[in-house]
This record gives sequence, structure tokens and C-alpha cells, in this order.
Amino acid sequence: MMHSYVYINGEFRGNGFKIGRSRMPEAELLELLSDAGAQTSCAAAKTCEGLLSASKAGEIAATISKSPVALYGWNGCPCTNIARHRFEDVGACYMENVWSDPEDPLMRYLQCKHGSEHHSFVFVGGEFVGNGFQLDRKTMSSAELSSMLDGAGTEYMCQRAGDTNLHGQGLQSCTQSNDGTTTGWTRTGSCNWDPSDSGYHEVCVTMSDTFLANSARHDANDLRSVVSSGGHWCICAWAFAAAVTRDPDDLEGIELDCNRTNGKLREVYEQHISQGRLLHSPSGVGYKAQAALEKVDAICGAPVVGNRQSRSSTGRAQMSRSTARPRAWSHRRIVHDTSTEDKDEY
Repeated sequence: MMHSYVYINGEFRGNGFKIGRSRMPEAELLELLSDAGAQTSCAAAKTCEGLLSASKAGEIAATISKSPVALYGWNGCPCTNIARHRFEDVGACYMENVWSDPEDPLMRYLQCKHGSEHHSFVFVGGEFVGNGFQLDRKTMSSAELSSMLDGAGTEYMCQRAGDTNLHGQGLQSCTQSNDGTTTGWTRTGSCNWDPSDSGYHEVCVTMSDTFLANSARHDANDLRSVVSSGGHWCICAWAFAAAVTRDPDDLEGIELDCNRTNGKLREVYEQHISQGRLLHSPSGVGYKAQAALEKVDAICGAPVVGNRQSRSSTGRAQMSRSTARPRAWSHRRIVHDTSTEDKDEY
């Protein structure tokens, strides 16, 4: 289905995608316009200044430059999900920034820079490579994708299709279409397992004002600048335990999403139980894992047998952190500073 119709010299050329920079070189377009006798001096040189503040534009440029893979996009376009799924299928780590409003200033800015036909913007090695549709399997093979990602020095330790949720099924993205900010330890939108994530950001919840206020007050973990009530966020294992401790019945208003929470959460709690350790917040407050684990099972049901280690008669299981990574992940790792065991969500 077309939503735009382009005619040059009386001849139908297709929709706007057909004359986009990724499909038609500028020289070819100028030749068509010249042959049609079109005027090309109707507008002054295009400038994207004013669409975003200079500081914000500089921040985006810096992020793209330092990220091997970056995805910007409107959540309403299938192209954004196509790119996201291709990256997640191979476990590629990437920076993601998505928005729910098709009129978002960032959308207009990137369209000004790279073409109004795009509703998602993929950057690899600091270079714009097109929108998500160009990563579709019908357009780009797995070998071509791997070659492109490898050439940019992409790390492969993030979520893969093999990650499972608390029901033992495929892990769904925590970030949803109405969220203005992308969550996750690596900001992929999913609560993926990462061996270097000492805070265990695996718990997808719908946020509440009460939890946000209490987490800032008691745990030195102020998330109010990145998520608000009703938004979805991957909180730490200790943060969920904190909500259980402070409000065992209503969890301070947060809602646990079993389909979007990583199944590894149970193993994290079991590990702390077996070692007799508390889960500590950035402020140093310690929370018991047993109550948190029981609450998870009460909300989401018993764990799937065979999907993880079964519990012993005492409800505990042993898990070595060095061997906790699923086989589906690559052996390559990003080294983070883990000298502080429990990091703030930021």
C-alpha cells in the first residue's frame, strides 16, 4: 500500500521510498529532474539547525560515533522492530533510542539529516546504513549482516532469541510503544542477562510514583528522570526485593510483567539464598531474596521444569556466576567496572 505518489515529467516513479537516498543516488535524481526541466533553485540550502538544540544534536552525534551499532526509530514503524529483531537474533549489543510520537523532534531532525522517507535510522560503525527495512532477511542475508556488524567491532553478549522469560518462553521487550525512553542494562529495550551486570537489571515492571519516591528516598536510586508512573523499566533484582519488603501485598504499586522479565531472575535469587547473602541497594540497605523469590512464584507461577536448574528440597539451587551465561551467547565480552557490586540503574 502506498502513502505517497511521485511523478516526474508526467511519469509515475513510485512512492517516496523509491527516490530515497538509499535507493536512488542524488546524481540520478538530479538527472531525472534536469531532463524534466524542473527548477532546482526554489529553496535555500537545507539546514537542520533549530530542529534540536545544539547540545542535544551534539549528544546524538557523540553517541552514534562511539556506538558500534545504534538504532533510532519510531515504535509505530515495523522497520524499527525488524532492525531490533535482527540484532537480538544474533545477540548483538546495540544502543537503541525509540519514541512513540511520529512527530517527535528527534524524528524530524534525523529525517532532515538522512531523508524524510525513513522512520527508523540504523548506524553501524558511526555510519548511517539505512532504515530497518534494509535489514529485513529478504534484503540482507545473515552473512551480510554479520560482516557489517563484525566490521564495526560489534560485541555479541546481549539478548538473543534464546533468552526466556519467567514462563520459560521467549523474552519479550520491556520497552513498549508508549514508552519515551528505552530500558535495559544495555538500553536494548529488553531485560537481558549480562554477566557484567552486577545489579541484575532483569525485572520488567510497570512503574508507580510510590516506588519511584521510595527507591530514591531509601535506596539512593532515583529513576524519575528516565521513567515515570505507567512507564516500563528493567529494575534491579534488589529493587524488586525492596518493594516486596516495604509493601508485601501491593509492591508499592509496581506491576511485575512475567512475560518481559528474564527467567534468570529466579537463579539470581536462589544464588543469594544459597549463599546466605542479602541483595544490597546503592545506599547499602540489604534485602532478603527469599521473600522476593516467593513473590515472583506467587505472581508468575512455578518455574518451568527443565528450563533451569530445579530447586532442592530447601528451595535452593546452586549457580556459579562465571557459568551462568546461556550457551546461546557469544564468548566475547565487554569489560565493565564491577568493583561496586550493586550499581544504580543509571
